[in-house]
Amino acid sequence: MKKKMMTVVLAGVMTLSTMACGANTETAKEANTSTTQETGTETAKETDTPTAQETAKETENSTTADKDKNEQDSDVETASSGSIKELNDVVAKDVEDSIAALNEEYEKLKADIDTYDKYLASTEKIEAFYGDVYEKTKDLCVRMREYGLNYASLIIDSDLSEDNKYDKYDELEELYDNVYDDAGEEILDEIYDGILDDILDVFYDGILDEAYESADYKEWSDARSDEYERWSDTRSEVYEEWSDFRSEVYKFWSKVRSAVYKGNFEKAEKKMLDFQEDINKIKEGKTITETEETEASEETEAPEETEAPEETSQADASTDGVSSDFKEMMDSYEAFFDEYIDFMKTYKDSDDVLGMAADYADYMAKYADYMKKLGEVNTDELSTADALYFTEVQTRINEKMLEVAQ
Repeated sequence: MKKKMMTVVLAGVMTLSTMACGANTETAKEANTSTTQETGTETAKETDTPTAQETAKETENSTTADKDKNEQDSDVETASSGSIKELNDVVAKDVEDSIAALNEEYEKLKADIDTYDKYLASTEKIEAFYGDVYEKTKDLCVRMREYGLNYASLIIDSDLSEDNKYDKYDELEELYDNVYDDAGEEILDEIYDGILDDILDVFYDGILDEAYESADYKEWSDARSDEYERWSDTRSEVYEEWSDFRSEVYKFWSKVRSAVYKGNFEKAEKKMLDFQEDINKIKEGKTITETEETEASEETEAPEETEAPEETSQADASTDGVSSDFKEMMDSYEAFFDEYIDFMKTYKDSDDVLGMAADYADYMAKYADYMKKLGEVNTDELSTADALYFTEVQTRINEKMLEVAQ
């Protein structure tokens, strides 16, 4: 935009210089100054003032975004009542529609930018798209948490008998299957491994690579570096949102299911209230660390003796520098083993082991799967912090498993 303005201004100066050869120098100066100012003013007006078409387009986009947001909020509200089957359909449709909208936006962007020059002229548009991918993924992940809460509410408040707590316990698998598993996998596949993989191929490894020999090197190098940074930052942020949603939904599901299995519906409802509070904090842009710490302090019995400072320091140090992906993975492993141990304790003390046979087989299959995953972790390839955290989590799991073996 600045280049266009300078070209117009310089053209005016050159014209006036030619005219000055046969005219009074002072007159040419005045004409030069006047013309330059007028040209600059007109150019500024042309560049700074949006056209009626641009304004209408912005208004249309804003209205469409508001409409989509209202429809999504309506879907969540609708999901809070009705049947589990209806909720399954709402969740699947929300994920499908959200991904389709992003794909449509991406295909248009890709069609509009098919040359190096168009790419350079459209960097703001590309940056806006990356921002949109992140924001829409974040909003979708928040709604997935809300759907998880809807599942729990429908099941806990359902007509399924509390006397036969296993009915509600089994029904909670719907939350795991439809939100954590199906929706979680589709978001990862279609956005993180889909759109964001493709856009790297099209712009960074495509248009920008092809322009290497013909473009000014510094301009090309800066453009390619900026593109990779935009892509990398967005992909990391999208993964973090996805990882957080999945981890939190898994923990919520595990805690509610464990409470229901024990017949402690009051505790299950408390977990639901806590999760709703966490969701509200996320919507307000706050972290949920405070809630988690409060919850942990409420559930943990006071030790008979004060822990030694050295042990506390060691525990704190173990999570310092641990990569978020690895921590999320290990925390999900530990959450499963906590649930598995609760089940096995109940199973050992039960007078109706035959009635629990199906659940027992399910847990044993999951147990084998998680043990295999733990065994596949190559500690030689881990950072020092990750390796230390792996050892800590594995030690806690082993100690808990000993309780079942006794």
